[in-house]
Amino acid sequence: PIRHIIMDSGGVTEMDAQSLQILLEMIIDYKKRGVDFVFVNLADEFRRSLLNAEISEYHSTDALGSQSFFHSIYHAIETLS
Repeated sequence: PIRHIIMDSGGVTEMDAQSLQILLEMIIDYKKRGVDFVFVNLADEFRRSLLNAEISEYHSTDALGSQSFFHSIYHAIETLS
């Protein structure tokens, strides 16, 4: 079974509010199914937007946390294994 999804986000520079909401809903749905969704190479500005959206829209679902963001795919795989 799939336990983790790793999204390399190095090419993501911005995201509109509707796309951000859809992404958060997807992350929350995966979390409910026991699948962690993590980001690699996510720009600081986008990370802040994602965390702020989770808090304001969903009153913090704990779907995103410190273990949701990594600097490299290697680091993500090592940590999640």
